[in-house]
Amino acid sequence: MANRPDPLAPAAIRLRQAMAVTFRALVAEAPAILRVEEGEKRLAFDGQSAVIPGGALCLLPGGVPMEVENRPGPSGRYAATVLAIPPGVACPEGPRRALFSRRPAALDAFDRAVTLHRRAGTPQAIRAHAVAEVLIWLAEDGVILPKSPPTVVERLRRVLAADLARDWTAADAGRVLAMSEATLRRRLAEAGTGFADTLADLRMTRALGLLQGSDLSVAAVAAEVGYASASRFAARFRARFGIAPGNLRGRQPVPAD
Repeated sequence: MANRPDPLAPAAIRLRQAMAVTFRALVAEAPAILRVEEGEKRLAFDGQSAVIPGGALCLLPGGVPMEVENRPGPSGRYAATVLAIPPGVACPEGPRRALFSRRPAALDAFDRAVTLHRRAGTPQAIRAHAVAEVLIWLAEDGVILPKSPPTVVERLRRVLAADLARDWTAADAGRVLAMSEATLRRRLAEAGTGFADTLADLRMTRALGLLQGSDLSVAAVAAEVGYASASRFAARFRARFGIAPGNLRGRQPVPAD
């Protein structure tokens, strides 16, 4: 059976990539802790950038545009383990002095959190506590998530992310957000984006995570994010990220519709 992780669930997921690729203006659905296992990651957001070496931990903010480059190591592959930060977990605040840490205590805490997340039957409160411990150790080295109130774009992304395969309209989303379609479109325009662009980018970001973190076929990933046509999905993905979806894992043909 295919491995089908839910990117919104507080889970530990293994990410894999077969070639160096730079992803620009990448917006994660939710904040997460990531450890590079093979290769290295270049990460930039909020005016700061760093190369995250193998074995180091970093934080990926949710709702903040990032530039990310995953670079394979000597094995020819890039690999990382990402641990989503559950809603409600308090993230430490303070000045951000670094984007990554190799503090042994933080790495040990991350290993414990991953084990607990993968162990069936672990109470959610225990999982959340384990994630909070990692965040506290990272904060000791100044690795801090940006703090900002949710914007209308972030609120919309959360609504759409709950069911990306749905045939969303701006009117539908506006009703969930308790505002008219006209108000939603106006506020999105003030933020420099639009409904269709937000939905398309969110679908591509989710697809990227599924391609890196599951064994779903390209056609199955397309369906998961609302595309009935695998070839149209592949064209959109290439336009967004500059690479064919199957090439992230190595050559994988896209089936004809």
